[in-house]
Amino acid sequence: MSRSQEQSIKERIRTLSKERDLTFAESLNPVVIDLGSAHWESRNKYALLPAARRFECWEKNYAALLGLSEAIKYTNKIGIDEIWDRTHQLGTMLREGLRTIDGVTICDPGTKHGAIVTFTVKDKPCHQIIEALAQQKINIHHSLREYARLDFERRNLEETCRGSPHYFNLKEEVDQMIHAVKGLASYYY
Repeated sequence: MSRSQEQSIKERIRTLSKERDLTFAESLNPVVIDLGSAHWESRNKYALLPAARRFECWEKNYAALLGLSEAIKYTNKIGIDEIWDRTHQLGTMLREGLRTIDGVTICDPGTKHGAIVTFTVKDKPCHQIIEALAQQKINIHHSLREYARLDFERRNLEETCRGSPHYFNLKEEVDQMIHAVKGLASYYY
């Protein structure tokens, strides 16, 4: 990668840190520091760089930076509002479809939901649901109590299955997942 390409990527990333965010960024401490994020002033003293620069590292994953840059361009091209509308629509479709299945419990708290849909199938561990859906080329994940201990303990959850349609998914794919979970729930329930 050329020096100008590297500089261009840095500038694109820095635009993510707006003027109004400088105070907030400077109130945070990076997990690690190196010569990309701080000046080593003396044996026992360093000074963090201002704003978002305090999170930069000397060693860089250029592939990830290029990917982030392209993702930002792609998002701007489609439009963040359009992405929200689409993901919200697909998430609602999945949530409402799963809600109609005996033995399936939707676990999403709150009143405003995005595209992440969490659910359980009565008496079946998530790994079995994940494996069965994977055989049908449907990819979901899980959330464990250790990922959200305070929330899961309060709601007495050990784990949830996690479906998350994105704007590139088709309604037919969401229907396919609902149908597949219905088949699994009726088999297990």
